[in-house]
Amino acid sequence: MINLKIIIILLLITIFIILVFYLLKHNNYNPKYPVPLSEKTKLLMGQSSILPLDDYIKNVDPSGNSLFGGSVYWFLQSNKFKHNLVGADGECCYPNTCDSCGNGCNGNIFPQEGISLKSSFFISDPKNCNNLYGYSTTNILNKNTKKYGKYLLVALNLKEECFNNNSDDCLDECIKQNNCTPSQVQEMNKRRLTYLNLISEGKFDKNLEQCNYIIKTNPNIHFLFRIGYEIQLSYFVIDKNDASSWNIARNSWNNAYKHISTKLKTGNNNVSCVLHVGQEVLFSNNKNHKSIIEGLNLKNGYQFTEHKDDKLYTTVELMMNDSVDIIGFSVFSGAFSNSQDGNCQLQCTNNNKSCSDCKIKDNSKPCINIQKWYNNDNSPIRDSSLRANMYIAKTYYNKLLMICESGMLSPWQCTQEYSMKFLNGIINILTTYNIKYWSFIGGNSWKKTGWDSRAGWPQVPFWHFPEVKKYFQNVVLQYLEKK
Repeated sequence: MINLKIIIILLLITIFIILVFYLLKHNNYNPKYPVPLSEKTKLLMGQSSILPLDDYIKNVDPSGNSLFGGSVYWFLQSNKFKHNLVGADGECCYPNTCDSCGNGCNGNIFPQEGISLKSSFFISDPKNCNNLYGYSTTNILNKNTKKYGKYLLVALNLKEECFNNNSDDCLDECIKQNNCTPSQVQEMNKRRLTYLNLISEGKFDKNLEQCNYIIKTNPNIHFLFRIGYEIQLSYFVIDKNDASSWNIARNSWNNAYKHISTKLKTGNNNVSCVLHVGQEVLFSNNKNHKSIIEGLNLKNGYQFTEHKDDKLYTTVELMMNDSVDIIGFSVFSGAFSNSQDGNCQLQCTNNNKSCSDCKIKDNSKPCINIQKWYNNDNSPIRDSSLRANMYIAKTYYNKLLMICESGMLSPWQCTQEYSMKFLNGIINILTTYNIKYWSFIGGNSWKKTGWDSRAGWPQVPFWHFPEVKKYFQNVVLQYLEKK
């Protein structure tokens, strides 16, 4: 009898030890939390006007105290132009939405040369397209700032591939397939450069004045205007091996940016202009880049090896001007991946259609905190271009910083562990770089707005996993400002 009891006890101990090892192996996420800053970050929910705000309040924070606003896209184009949407996503139409390439309800809220204030998303009833645009969208927010917050992040698209009636070939197919030829890229850049020059010459002033009017008539909202988004100077460079071509592009960019800023701000004190940079960098040890760096007189390099001449020169310095109030960045899940480790990534099948198609690669390694950096700026960012851009912005420019777009691209949002790693990476960025605003694409509005077929975008909201939702409520909210 005694022997039987001993055997049972030993068996229970063995089971307990096995269980402990199993839990340690499969639930090994134990992050270190940075100390919250005294001045915390304002949260904006993206990436359309109202829908993600309602979802966040309903599912995460019923009080709404941690929500400060939302975001939209506007397109600075005349309604006489045929292709209203090309350049934003490489697509002209969104089936079953109000965006119909100039047919039917196309978002032109002003007669004749009206600005097209498109968001490419539903708010509620897709048949009632007026809910999407201009006055109605901003009026909803203007009257409900206590609920939704008083900030609206607006993206003015400046990457158009066709901007007039003569541009029948919008090059949208090669953009969608990511296989544009060098001559097509050069043609796009010529059009983009012309677009900047047309803006500076006042050809779009009527549209900008209508933007100004919307700002003026919604005084409860503070507009954060991204003049261009994920912008890179190379978009406007016709000959990328010629330093003078880069200088022409930079001058045209600065003139257009300043012109737009002046038009938006005239008579208004509720607007700030954002430089939302892409992750372009020039390498000092690249012989093709060296003459460009010298020609542009770039000074602020990010040293990435022990060799003093191994430096990255960033989009921030390439495109900064006196009209910029805020420097913004995109921070998606790739920011925390070590691209040098092929076993690090999650893998999906069936074009990332759903989280059920996602699985972790065998023998996968953690995707955070692997790579060693010569410039140890205590950053959680693994992506060298983003890391360099954010370091330069914080170190050399006295500007507010913000995350303009962020989210867990597929397949990161498909697992609880990786979702929490992403959020932990974000709070480390908020504190490391003293981020003023954070726009988070974390809800399920993509699926509701007809974009769920787009590879990579989140197919489930971040609160899909109860533990992730709890992590956000108990940990992440500590770093966010309250109304």
